[in-house]
Amino acid sequence: MAGASYYLGQKLYSEYDHEWKYPHSDPKRVRYTEVMLPPNAPPEYADRQTLWNAVDAAEKSNKAQTARRFTITLPRELTFEQNLALIRDYCTRQFVDKGMICDLYYHDSGNGNPHFHLMLTMRAMDENGRWLPKTKTAYVLDENGQRIRGDNGKWLRERIDTVDWNDQKYAEIWRHEWEVAQNNALEAAGRTERIDMRSYERQGITDLEPQIHLGPEAAALERKGVPTARGEHNREIKHVNALIRGLQKAIANLAGWLRGIKETLSRHETISNPGDYNLGEVLLSYLELRKADREFWDHRAQTKASLKDLQAILNAISFLKERELDTVYSLGEYLSRTDAHMNELRKEVRSKEQRIRDIDALLNADKTVF
Repeated sequence: MAGASYYLGQKLYSEYDHEWKYPHSDPKRVRYTEVMLPPNAPPEYADRQTLWNAVDAAEKSNKAQTARRFTITLPRELTFEQNLALIRDYCTRQFVDKGMICDLYYHDSGNGNPHFHLMLTMRAMDENGRWLPKTKTAYVLDENGQRIRGDNGKWLRERIDTVDWNDQKYAEIWRHEWEVAQNNALEAAGRTERIDMRSYERQGITDLEPQIHLGPEAAALERKGVPTARGEHNREIKHVNALIRGLQKAIANLAGWLRGIKETLSRHETISNPGDYNLGEVLLSYLELRKADREFWDHRAQTKASLKDLQAILNAISFLKERELDTVYSLGEYLSRTDAHMNELRKEVRSKEQRIRDIDALLNADKTVF
């Protein structure tokens, strides 16, 4: 009930605690709320105070989990109406159609972080809207389907979930389905952005570092313009990732030129020490070879391609001159040094990220002990 009150931004009365739950949050951030019911749910459960009091009343243990809660970010590229349709469709297909009651809250404070909160019921209901047990017991059977006796001579029994909603497989399924739903909505809206819920590691991206979660306290300070350690770490990761991407692009372009140079050397003449060959002469020879390859093109296409090649040659010569690279060997050495520098950047970011995790662990330990 306290969670529902916080998300709603209004006070709610808990019959379990016999007290009002106050939100202590800004109600202006709440753009939309709805309790989505499956067909067999009592219609009065559309009122969340009635719903969550009924959920509390159905539990006998004071350790019972009464709800499953999600906080899910929304694509900023979509309008409020598009995001709301996206949310409702996703919740219907993934939760309500399976028998869960879904209490949803759309939040947007206008700070570029639209998101929604979900509270899902944990118990299934029968066709008359009565709560069903979360688990049941059954006899343990052997491979022949026969009951098994324990050491005490009694039949062995095991507890079985009546629904599989707690199965860990749904962590993957729900994340993946949210990814698909967002990408479908972005495509329908004519947007080019796409979402990938996988980590860099699972995507096979090993050269970039992921950012860390700011958390509500650090995020609030950052929005006010107050720098935090986590914010600074994320800004550094953004800077390093941008630098790495730029270096990767430069290396790829230079590696392409280097391949072209080697091809030019092999086609043009045999040289005993190709590493000492002058890059300026190689680039001009390369330009001539590119021109010869297009001798059967029409004049307009030749002119356009030649101008493009000339611009690329000029850019390459300017790049080489700034870095005092004049031979094939010196260019290869530069590429090796740049690649080594990228590796050092990755190690530095990983080291700082580990230090932040260590500090977080100490802070959490401090809270636990004291």
